[in-house]
Amino acid sequence: MREHIIPSIVASLVASGAAIGFVHLAHKPVVNVVNSVSTKPVSDQKAAQLAKTVWPEMAQSDIDKLTAAVKDLPGLHRVTIFCVEEGKCGDIALNLDNAFESAHWQSDVVDYPMIQPGIMTGSKALQAALIAVGMDAKFDESVKAVAGDAIAIGNRYTP
Repeated sequence: MREHIIPSIVASLVASGAAIGFVHLAHKPVVNVVNSVSTKPVSDQKAAQLAKTVWPEMAQSDIDKLTAAVKDLPGLHRVTIFCVEEGKCGDIALNLDNAFESAHWQSDVVDYPMIQPGIMTGSKALQAALIAVGMDAKFDESVKAVAGDAIAIGNRYTP
């Protein structure tokens, strides 16, 4: 009797493996691939115009300067960075986020499509810190967060 147990276990494992393999092959997922080719390439002039609307990344030295400038500011040490569109200001928003987190601030980046062109903040102290690292930041009382300070980044350039 014992000599039949191991072969029957092996046989059942082989049979179940074959059944699972068959089911796996029978229900192969369907993948549709769509290739799209643009029939009209973007002109060099249009590409240059689009590039003017995208904020470049900050230099590491500027991120470090901003960290030092905001580290000892009084207040909640909480900032919300609003970005009009990730493709337009995602890099600079993450640079600002890194600077504030390095300064031990609580920092959040939020997409917000209704932002005017430029960089604005509702805090005079943050405006001064941003200007100190070469950003043309404007003061705007309407730029507010639920709690803490806020920075709003819109398009870089209006054509």
